[in-house]
Amino acid sequence: MTQPLSFTGCVRSVAQTPPFSWFQNQEFFQFLMLGLEDAGKTTFLYRLKIGVGSWKKHEIIRSMASMKSPKEGDVGNCKDPAYHYEELRSSSVGRYGIWEVPGSEVMVRMWPMFYRYLRITAVFFVVDAFSDQRENMERIAQASRQIRFLLNEDELRIAAFVLVINSVTPEGADAPTPENSEFEKALEEMLGVPEIEQEMPHKNRFLKVSINCSEITRESPVWEKLLRDIGKIQKGIGEGSMFDD
Repeated sequence: MTQPLSFTGCVRSVAQTPPFSWFQNQEFFQFLMLGLEDAGKTTFLYRLKIGVGSWKKHEIIRSMASMKSPKEGDVGNCKDPAYHYEELRSSSVGRYGIWEVPGSEVMVRMWPMFYRYLRITAVFFVVDAFSDQRENMERIAQASRQIRFLLNEDELRIAAFVLVINSVTPEGADAPTPENSEFEKALEEMLGVPEIEQEMPHKNRFLKVSINCSEITRESPVWEKLLRDIGKIQKGIGEGSMFDD
């Protein structure tokens, strides 16, 4: 009888099989989208994928709720990869891929697999600033620890790091309400953003953006600007020269 793989064995096995093995030597941007559970990562990814007009907000919320992360007892079986990968294209950076990985306890332990076996151009760390849990201090502290950990991982030291504040924007408005803006400012302080923006190892590669992940599209000027800024960071820290024309 076939025995379930151990956690380490599962990681090694998956890393040597498609889709991971397909991308280990590819020379195009690879983005890693991380964050706590229910921060809005999958919604963000598929809004970018689908674009304008194809999927309404309530349909996204309902569909994302049906996607479940693996439970603790499922690790050994490796039946469901849980992560999502989509490949997109932009006029500013050309072809790029986005890996969105759940923030459940079991999947957080697998995050390193993605940036150790793939060359990651940028990390997008999504933080909840819209739900009833947004003021949960335990979740904010956990997000802060994860941000610090990722910023200091050797494999990510030359990657851009984008903090995505998943905010609430009133319909038809271009920015959050003053109340939400105040909350986001306080949230950034609790996440340690002012310190990160002053620290030499990180300040030149750290970006932040406040968006509504259920409304963003890849045609959005905000998204296009992020891509251009990531391209500049890559060129500025050395390895990005491989993407020059």
